[in-house]
Amino acid sequence: MAVATACSVLADSAAAFAETYDRVHERLGGDPDLLLLYHTTEHDGAALRAATGALPPGVRVMGSTTCFGLLSEEGTFIGAHVLGLLGLRTPGISAGAGLAAKGADPAAAARRALLAALDEADRPGETPDLVLLSSTAGDEEAVLAGIASVVGPAVPVWGGTAGGPRLDGASCGDDLGRVFGRVAVRGADATDAVALAAVFAPTPIARSFHNGCVPTAFSGAITATDAPRVIRSIDGEQAADVYSRWIESHTGAPVEGGAFDLMPLGREIGRIGAYPMYALTHVAARRGDGALAVMTDVAEGEEVRLMIGAWESIAARPARAVEAAIGLQAPDADRIDGAMIALCAGLLPRIAPEIEMVQHSVRTAMGGYPFLGAFTFGEQGSLAGERSVHGNLMISTVVFGERR
Repeated sequence: MAVATACSVLADSAAAFAETYDRVHERLGGDPDLLLLYHTTEHDGAALRAATGALPPGVRVMGSTTCFGLLSEEGTFIGAHVLGLLGLRTPGISAGAGLAAKGADPAAAARRALLAALDEADRPGETPDLVLLSSTAGDEEAVLAGIASVVGPAVPVWGGTAGGPRLDGASCGDDLGRVFGRVAVRGADATDAVALAAVFAPTPIARSFHNGCVPTAFSGAITATDAPRVIRSIDGEQAADVYSRWIESHTGAPVEGGAFDLMPLGREIGRIGAYPMYALTHVAARRGDGALAVMTDVAEGEEVRLMIGAWESIAARPARAVEAAIGLQAPDADRIDGAMIALCAGLLPRIAPEIEMVQHSVRTAMGGYPFLGAFTFGEQGSLAGERSVHGNLMISTVVFGERR
C-alpha cells in the first residue's frame, strides 16, 4: 500500500490544500484512493469544502479538525493555520466515506454515515476491514454502538474526537460544556456530526490503543451516577471523597486540579495474557456536590481503578503505541508503509515542551515511513478481538503494511 503525507502552515486555506495535495499526489504517483484531511479550526471551511469537492471522482475524503497542530515524519507543524493530508493508494482497495448530523440520536447518525460509506465504496451489506472515525465531542459511545449495530462489534474502529481551537473550549462549545470541532467528507463538513470511512483493504492493517499510566491498588465499583458522565458514588460513598482518598493514600499528598490528567480512572477493556489493559477516563472536575464529572460514559456496577502517570511516560507513549501496532502486524506484513495516530490533546500541557522529542521518537519507531498525528479531544480504539471503546488521554494508532 502506498502511503504519503504532506503538511502546510500557509494561512490561505485553498493554497494550503493545493500545496499539500500536490505533494501527496506526487509521492503516491497518482490520486489517492482515500484521503484523510486534518486541520486547525482557523482554516476556512468553505475553501476546504470547495477544494475537496473539486477532487477527481474516485478520491474518497474523510477528516476533522485538530487541536494545536500536527506531527508527521517531516516534523512538527504547530500554529494557528496547520493543514495536513494522508493519502492511501493501492490496487484492490475499496473505501467510502459518510457524514451525518448527530441530532438527538447519535447512534442513528453513525448508522446513516456508515451505510452511506458502504454505498460509496460499492460494498453495501459487506463488512469492512476497518472503520476510520471522526466525530465531534460528546456521545462517542453511542456513535460506536451505532457502528457496531451495522457491522458488528468485531470490526476495528480507529478514531479521534475532533479537536477544538483550544483546550478550555471557551471559544467553541455549548451549555453542556462539550467542545465542537468540525468533521468532514468530500465537499462537506459539519459540527455536532459523525464522519467516517469504511475501508476494504487488500493489505495488512494493525492497530493499537495505548495508555502510559500504571494501575494502582485502589479500585471500586460505581454505585450511582447522575448522568452518563457524572459519577455520584463509588462503593456507596461520595465519588469525589473516594477519589481524593485514593490519591492521598497513593501519593501522600492531595492532588491539585491541574494534575488530574496524571491521575485518571481506568476501565478494564481486555487482557493480553494475564495482564489487564485499561481505557482511561479523565476526571474533568470534582464537583461541589461530591460527584465526579468525567469525559467518558460510565455505568453503575462498572469497576474503576486509580491510574498514575508521569510526564516521561506520557512523552514516550506515542512511540510505544506505534511500536505495539507494528509488532502486532509483523507476522502478516513484509514491511510497514505508513500510519495514522490520534494523540489526546489533553496531553499537550505535559508534552508541549518535548514535542520535538515526541516527533523524533515516533519517526524512529516508524523507521522513517510516513505518518500523520492529529491532536484529538477523545480517542477510540480496541485491543485485538475486543469491541472498540472510547477513552481519554489515549493514543490510538493504525499502521498500514505490505503483505508478504
